[in-house]
Amino acid sequence: MKKHLLPLLGLCLVLLSGCLGESTFFANNYTDYVTCRQGKLVGDLNGYTFTVTEDLSETSAWREEGGRFLIRCDILDRALAIRLRKVLPVTVTQPLPLPEAIPDYDDPVEILDSRISGGYLNLYMQYYKDPASNYAHRFLPYFSKGENGVLHLYLFHDGNRENPAYVEASKLVTAEWVYSFPVEELLPGGVHSGITVHRFKLKTGEDGKISVIQEP
Repeated sequence: MKKHLLPLLGLCLVLLSGCLGESTFFANNYTDYVTCRQGKLVGDLNGYTFTVTEDLSETSAWREEGGRFLIRCDILDRALAIRLRKVLPVTVTQPLPLPEAIPDYDDPVEILDSRISGGYLNLYMQYYKDPASNYAHRFLPYFSKGENGVLHLYLFHDGNRENPAYVEASKLVTAEWVYSFPVEELLPGGVHSGITVHRFKLKTGEDGKISVIQEP
């Protein structure tokens, strides 16, 4: 099986800065990475605290104290009461150093959004899954450090070949996964609570590597 790093499609850095404007109040389909603190959701954007007054998410996972989530919601008023529409649990982890023996996993994954916020590099992705299979998909993140402060991140997907190359597309569904990598541990001194987010750029090479470049 040919080894390759997973493609990164349409990757862009979303700089979250400034204050919520007048039009932001009463906003629909607002998204943010949040952490649960004493029953409220504290967003990465300037630490705004949201109060859930309507829950349409069909899950109580967001109530887990200290849990990190990617949410979609409607902001209802100036007090930041929200109607919660969707909640995705976030896996907070630290990539391991890239081993000499590269993992032989090449199932596809599409990274739909990436941003640095709250001191994390966040990746939101979708992948194929066979709903009739009980196979537990695995994502293996690694990193290596290059010259001039460049950090290379590698993501391998062990999906048991549950993708259109091996399985009829009509038998597959798309699933979602979200990662948050603590940037301070990867690039010490670089990101502190989002203050210096603008110093970082993301790019992808032809080999699929995600490069995080810290500018001088």
